[in-house]
Amino acid sequence: MDIKPYMLFFFLVVTMGLQAQSPADNWYFGEKAGVKFTNAQVSLLSDGQQQANEGVATLSDKLGNLLFYSDGDTIWNRNHEVMPNGTGLLGSATSTQSVVFCPSPSDSSQYSVFTVDDANGSNGLNYSIIDIDLEGGLGDIISSMKNLAIDSVSVEKLLAVNRCDRDGYWIMCRPKTGDKIHVYALTSGGMDTTPIISNSLITTNSSGHTGYAKSNALNTRIAMCLPYHNVVELHKFNAQTGALFDPILIKIPRADGSELGRP
Repeated sequence: MDIKPYMLFFFLVVTMGLQAQSPADNWYFGEKAGVKFTNAQVSLLSDGQQQANEGVATLSDKLGNLLFYSDGDTIWNRNHEVMPNGTGLLGSATSTQSVVFCPSPSDSSQYSVFTVDDANGSNGLNYSIIDIDLEGGLGDIISSMKNLAIDSVSVEKLLAVNRCDRDGYWIMCRPKTGDKIHVYALTSGGMDTTPIISNSLITTNSSGHTGYAKSNALNTRIAMCLPYHNVVELHKFNAQTGALFDPILIKIPRADGSELGRP
């Protein structure tokens, strides 16, 4: 049984470890579901419009006010309306981590939207730019900055973490096949499409790259779930250089107790 939809709530990619908690106050996911975190209290939200079984993202401002949310194909604004140019992104409804938002390091009115395709797709990793000043302050994707290709090989996993100098973010993903992990730099100087390449202990094939990636709060460790191999691969991470190193495997038992991983 594919358990990814049932794990969504726990691995939901709503943001990427920003300095304040407020940008992650609102979560929209699943079948028009949502929750809001306010002063350690949790309340249900019933105004969401997206219907997604897997990777989604939501971003709020520093005061906890909703900005927009997406399933990797469509972006809804704070009024839960589809942005006029906010459809046809190159993420996938069946990618575990389809989409992530990053505030621009150089322009406070702009946000980068990164998407990755699913295991069977060929769109790879792309990005678009939202200008929140468009559409009367509701935001929209800049037409000339939509679905800009970074690579054609990355699928399923997508993670953004702060650079140690706070000048932007590291965008982390994994190619469909092989034993490499790609990390890209988004800084005030723009998007660098040349990857920093690190090694994995696992060589993936056409189905072995699914699963989630997640950083710890200090962005010093990166965990990558590889459910086909029944392992979590844990890396140390250098937030100054973008390199992952010293990986170890944590074996996860199967539900029936058989075979503790097959790296």
